[in-house]
Amino acid sequence: MNRPSRLLTVMEVCDELRVARSTFYEWRMKRREPRGIKLPHGGLRI
Repeated sequence: MNRPSRLLTVMEVCDELRVARSTFYEWRMKRREPRGIKLPHGGLRI
């Protein structure tokens, strides 16, 4: 699998997928969101 050249913010992913931020976090609660990493300062990148 190819790795992306850059990680996206939650808002960038939501814009790309055309979903609301609340939908993304709903997916996250259900463990259905795209795979991401949590940054040391608490941010999330996909």
